[in-house]
Amino acid sequence: MTRNGYFGALATRLRRPPPVAAGVETEGPSEDTFRATHVLSDFVTEVRTHEAPVVIDLGPAVGTNVAFLGQEFACKLFIEDLLAKRARGSNGGGRALRLEQPDASVEGILCWDVLDYFPPSARPALAAELIRVLRPAGVMLLYHRLAVAPHPDRVVYEIINPRRLRLHRAGVPSVRVERPLKHRELQLMFGELTAIRTVLLQNRVREVLFRKSPQASVVD
Repeated sequence: MTRNGYFGALATRLRRPPPVAAGVETEGPSEDTFRATHVLSDFVTEVRTHEAPVVIDLGPAVGTNVAFLGQEFACKLFIEDLLAKRARGSNGGGRALRLEQPDASVEGILCWDVLDYFPPSARPALAAELIRVLRPAGVMLLYHRLAVAPHPDRVVYEIINPRRLRLHRAGVPSVRVERPLKHRELQLMFGELTAIRTVLLQNRVREVLFRKSPQASVVD
């Protein structure tokens, strides 16, 4: 290879972006952030076993997510944007929090990092509601931070595919990350559920897939 050819090839390699490590957030176009997800594919697999499933997304309405969930299992989707309600002063205290779904009526719940933005005193009430609406053998995907993020604004999660997400900084000043959720708190709040998969990402975010026991009692 000629000298110019060598330096040309070297320059090409240097311009290539480094490979994305699992779970590491990397800046993308328009200041978005991309993140690997290791549990979403399991969530899809679990929900797909149910016929005509019902799914709750605790984030805002995102067209890409609606299309993805509809394509994967043609579910009936409810959007429960709890952080928007909290920002408006609705259901922020925890005691008044009540989801509209009946007991044991939901096969899947997407709970991104919602709990991180609620004060510790309000988290048990929210956890109790999620357990209440989840059907026996239903699953919940939970994300939570192990440390306060350098960008504390609310994050919106957009599903690119079952193993990749795009994160948008929502920039809602009235919604900030509260004290990070401790593992012991997580165990106590969701003791009625079983963690069937847990992944700790390199960016200090934990993904957990919970399943409700198939033998769980249903209140009529």
